[in-house]
Amino acid sequence: MISVSLNEIYSETYKALRSVNIEWSLAKDCANKAKWLAQHDQSFLGSILKTADFYQKKEITISINKNTNKKPLASALVGLLLVEYVSANKITWGGYIDSTKFLLAAMGILAEEQQIYLILENEKKRHYGIYKR
Repeated sequence: MISVSLNEIYSETYKALRSVNIEWSLAKDCANKAKWLAQHDQSFLGSILKTADFYQKKEITISINKNTNKKPLASALVGLLLVEYVSANKITWGGYIDSTKFLLAAMGILAEEQQIYLILENEKKRHYGIYKR
């Protein structure tokens, strides 16, 4: 089995996204979330490839306010921005996202950094909590 470091995961994810012309700050945020997912034994590669493909085809959006079921928010690219926005403004956000795992990664990163508790809830009122350590 091949093993790579978390920094290599970050670096290779960042370079892959930049190679398809994804803005550097979005690629950086996605690479941080990929690193977090790997650190927590979660798969991410297929989702990143799908995100890059959907981004190029304009089938996802990076707009927090303008997302639909047919054109969801690219959580791999702007999940951290969304979580910071919701946390800073103490609001509830409702919308469509393409990959919950990246939103959970963003919540995990922010919860660890700020020592806060965050909850993700779906339309069926199922809760997914990210706790401070």
